[in-house]
Amino acid sequence: MSGPTPPPDFPVIAQALSAVSEQVDRLPSYLAGNSIAELLAFLTDFRREVTGEMRAERYNNVARIENSRVLHSETPLVSLLDVRTNEAIIPFPRTPPELDRLGLGYLHSSDLTRILTALGQPALRQVDALRQRLRSAIGLVQKF
Repeated sequence: MSGPTPPPDFPVIAQALSAVSEQVDRLPSYLAGNSIAELLAFLTDFRREVTGEMRAERYNNVARIENSRVLHSETPLVSLLDVRTNEAIIPFPRTPPELDRLGLGYLHSSDLTRILTALGQPALRQVDALRQRLRSAIGLVQKF
């Protein structure tokens, strides 16, 4: 028997529905100048994109649960996927101490921003705030 299913990420759902609504509003003018075949090709690509985002979110939710169970600084972190591309985020901190060194020589603060953006999180200006946001975004509970 598996554990409880994590709750859905409602802000992500709201953002996705808002994006869908915006795109649907554009359909009438699009249809006026394009063929049904082009519309079907567009919708097929759109479905692939949304499906990829959903797969990444499901994988990331499980990875966050795993990361929330990290109890030692040497325990490897489970890396997450880019929610836009469904691809691994590289480079990704391998351990909690590597995450704590982000922006201090291990990776630059721009890498912190890039990782957060790949996770659909807003970027902040201060490195400490970026690190804390990333800790939360990957499910890391304990500070080492």
